[in-house]
Amino acid sequence: MKYQKSITLLNVIFMIALILSVAVQYNDPDPLLWMLVYGAGGGCCILFMLNKLHWTLSAIVFTVTIFSAGMFLPDVLEAHVSIVELFQDITMKSKGVDYSREMGGL
Repeated sequence: MKYQKSITLLNVIFMIALILSVAVQYNDPDPLLWMLVYGAGGGCCILFMLNKLHWTLSAIVFTVTIFSAGMFLPDVLEAHVSIVELFQDITMKSKGVDYSREMGGL
């Protein structure tokens, strides 16, 4: 397997990033939602490492997050938020910035 080491390395990187993301959500206005989302992704990474991940679980997590992100799309398009506004300031200047960041997180 030529790509096995690369896939394993990427999996470990994403696993660490997702688990750390769960850890920093405690101060979010809706922490449980984000802990579940990032935890599901991290859990898939752990199961992959243990060679116990069935493709249907990954498909379910993917489908739920894409559908959820799509729910933010009308608000994001209506708000006309620029890329600069998303990264300009850490505070939420508007609902459009908030929705855009939430969609990106999903």
